[in-house]
Amino acid sequence: MKTGKSRKAQTNKTNYMSVDAFADLKDAMKDALSFERGKRRDLKVTRIPDDGGQCLPKKLLLVDDREKTSRDSS
Repeated sequence: MKTGKSRKAQTNKTNYMSVDAFADLKDAMKDALSFERGKRRDLKVTRIPDDGGQCLPKKLLLVDDREKTSRDSS
């Protein structure tokens, strides 16, 4: 009996991260940990505030409308 959902073809090939990309990721994680522990202050940090919940659909529509009007006026 079919459920109506299509399945992706399964392969035995595993996608691995390159050695250079892994080294960069590891270095970035070390920098982030040292910053959070107060050992480094020379890093550029962007903090994203936690709103404590999900966005309401009205908020999303309001943001979308603002983006459209700003694109239209430029």
